[in-house]
Amino acid sequence: MSISEKSERKGFIQAPALSENMLLAIIAVGFCILHILTLVFLVPPSAVRTAAPSLEQTLALYD
Repeated sequence: MSISEKSERKGFIQAPALSENMLLAIIAVGFCILHILTLVFLVPPSAVRTAAPSLEQTLALYD
């Protein structure tokens, strides 16, 4: 591989260097997404999200 081929490759795959603040922001966003996914998939449903009692059961309390 000649020197000119190396410089052509280097110029083809150049990514701008990210600043420290940008890297920290990306990590923070990933951390939040991970926690939201954990909440959705691993935490059991609460009593509010379970099925509501039937109308007969609700009305039986008032008889």
